[in-house]
Amino acid sequence: RGLPDKLRQKAWTVLTGVDLIMTENTGEYDALVQKAEEEYRKIHDLESAADSSESCADGAVGGPRANADGSSVPSKSTSQSSRVGSVLDTIERDIHRTFPKH
Repeated sequence: RGLPDKLRQKAWTVLTGVDLIMTENTGEYDALVQKAEEEYRKIHDLESAADSSESCADGAVGGPRANADGSSVPSKSTSQSSRVGSVLDTIERDIHRTFPKH
């Protein structure tokens, strides 16, 4: 029923015009993939640094800042990387349902 799996990718690229866009912008996709990988690594490094700074004693130099109630204040980069990490976790969790044959 429908298109055979081996033809779906080609059909979608032709029907949506993506094949023409990719031809007109040769190399741009690879550049975007590289940029995304660099950003992912940067976020991963920030998360690793945040995890290690949480293990520092409270009040230590470089330790987490605290609110008046004593709870820690996440830095902007930490909260952004947490959001991105959450999105990536959701994608990883759902990808097998979205693309069961891949």
